[in-house]
Amino acid sequence: MDASLTRDVLDAAPADLGTLYAPPDPRILKNVKPELTPFHAEYLKLATFFVLATGR
Repeated sequence: MDASLTRDVLDAAPADLGTLYAPPDPRILKNVKPELTPFHAEYLKLATFFVLATGR
């Protein structure tokens, strides 16, 4: 990964992130959930690795 890009992302204020990334696809927004579903909770109990992304 380009070190300058990494530095730009890490130094960006939250309000600036919209200039670094395209808006999410409507299919992604359609599937945003306010909490974990039972399926997700069971999956995470078994997972050895996962990434959690949160929004505003």
